[in-house]
Amino acid sequence: MSIQLPSDEQWNNTMQDFERRIRSLTITPDMDPGRVKYIQSELQKIYEDLRPIYGRVKARDATLQRLIYRVEAKGRTGSSESARRANGVMALESYRTEDGQTVNLFDMEAKSREQKEQVETLLDIIERKKESIVTFLSLFKVEASL
Repeated sequence: MSIQLPSDEQWNNTMQDFERRIRSLTITPDMDPGRVKYIQSELQKIYEDLRPIYGRVKARDATLQRLIYRVEAKGRTGSSESARRANGVMALESYRTEDGQTVNLFDMEAKSREQKEQVETLLDIIERKKESIVTFLSLFKVEASL
């Protein structure tokens, strides 16, 4: 089973682009309704671009967890519990991929989790901004009825 993580440069560039796009959509108290609708539309576009990435990151993380479980179980050999535990850890630290590379599954797991958390954070920021927009739109309706 092969699990590919994007290069650090590729991942960082992608996340920085999303952060820049989200940050550029500032919500201020003096916005007019047209600006609010524009921000709402842009946030939806960003969400639609980011959500599939989250799906892939989440699926990759689950696949990695299954792989870690299998590799550790298979590597747990030895006559004592401490030997089995040590051999399981060694198997995870020196997993040989299908293409012949040796990787540390603990490191891959940490990086995968970090990437998942980055995407979750961006999705959370988008949701908070959307909630602010709903509040603004409600205020516009109240002001219009006065």
